[in-house]
Amino acid sequence: MPDAPPWLGRLRHRAVALIAGLGCCWGVPHAAMTASSPSPALRCHFSAQVLGPGRIELRFVLTNQGAHPLHVLAWGSPFEGGWMAPFVRARAAQNDLPYLGAQLKRGEPDASDYLPLAAGRSITARHRLEEAFDWSSTGATELTLHAHWRWHDVVLGLPPRDAASLPRPRSHHEGWNQDCGTVRVGL
Repeated sequence: MPDAPPWLGRLRHRAVALIAGLGCCWGVPHAAMTASSPSPALRCHFSAQVLGPGRIELRFVLTNQGAHPLHVLAWGSPFEGGWMAPFVRARAAQNDLPYLGAQLKRGEPDASDYLPLAAGRSITARHRLEEAFDWSSTGATELTLHAHWRWHDVVLGLPPRDAASLPRPRSHHEGWNQDCGTVRVGL
């Protein structure tokens, strides 16, 4: 049987990306303050916990619910290892809080910038909100947090430990938006 034409793989990936971009689910705040947003392959779960005055921990769980492994370019997401982009929007009353964390301009990625995720597996990232936002002078009694970022490149079907074809040049990146939901946090 002949190999499938290259355009067929690109078409399949774009269809998955389009469907993922359309998926959004808003959580209803409750004691655990959680929200989730399903997508065809990646499910993100977002929660926030008040640790004390001025201290809030954010928790992100990413699960590959697809049947195939994938690699995501972690740039600008909570899974990059720190606040390298505003992947959360924080709002107090009627005003968005300014993002105070780092923002990076980047060159070409290398293989270590991609996060492998086998089918059915999950990874977790934790961040402290006060490292990127200051709400101390707002007088707010509640914050609304919305987690959203763009996966700059998603590679489907590549075995998790096989990064031989990574990185892909920017001209070949195929990404999608990840909406991880909204939570409200009482201060």
